[in-house]
Amino acid sequence: MNKPKISIIIPTYKPENYVLSCLKSIAEQTYSLAHIEVFLILNGPRDPYYNLLQQYIKKYLTVTIQLFYSSTKGVSNARNIGLDNSKGDCIIFMDDDDILSPTYLNTMILHFKRGHLVMAKVQVFKENVHAAMNNYMTTNYIRNQKEEHKTILSIRRNMTLVTAKLYPNDIIRGTRFNNNFQHGEDSLFMAQVIVNTNKVVLADPNAIYYWRLRPNSLSRSKIPFSKDLSNICKLIIQFTKLYSAFPIKLEYLIFIFLQQLAIIKGFISRQFKK
Repeated sequence: MNKPKISIIIPTYKPENYVLSCLKSIAEQTYSLAHIEVFLILNGPRDPYYNLLQQYIKKYLTVTIQLFYSSTKGVSNARNIGLDNSKGDCIIFMDDDDILSPTYLNTMILHFKRGHLVMAKVQVFKENVHAAMNNYMTTNYIRNQKEEHKTILSIRRNMTLVTAKLYPNDIIRGTRFNNNFQHGEDSLFMAQVIVNTNKVVLADPNAIYYWRLRPNSLSRSKIPFSKDLSNICKLIIQFTKLYSAFPIKLEYLIFIFLQQLAIIKGFISRQFKK
């Protein structure tokens, strides 16, 4: 059987040196590099970042890396560019400052099958992955490892981010990220693709997605109250519309309801931190 081709999609905005570590972790994968294609999508300001990324790519000629540029800011637009150009049998999303363990792709692809969403173990780190720590996603992964049958409810907490997963093409189909959202777009995308998922599989623990913690990252930046409130209201409406398309699935209804509660809880938490 031919090895499946893996498409890795990485959006980047005003990239720093972290992206080098990200690309290095891909180049050092034990999986056949001939069966990997990387889409690096620069969004927002072009200079001096585009030329900088070209120099970075030259350091890893063993990997097929395609560089795209879009003046439109936002990870949703960048990821959609990657999806539109992907020729792989399956998709992996990464953030430009995160790192994959060396056997990550080799381990994840062992579970590659139509309709199967494969999830990896997540650990967080600041500078050195050898000092990586567990977080709530790690805890949920470990708990679900012990369960014979995984459900979308039991793994729900790990469905707020699109990273640390492998998606066969038949799960994603024509689904794209909603460009109208700057926050919460991951959970909305996951709620769409979960409808096409027949089974959730946890990869072995040696497939680790290292999630870098940066205090000045976009995801941790403060959002004005009015903008944040408007965003969550629109998100809740979108989630409600999703369920209306699949009203007979009780488990999906509960999943959508819990995702909406999590959105509201996150909004309240952000207000108290200000």
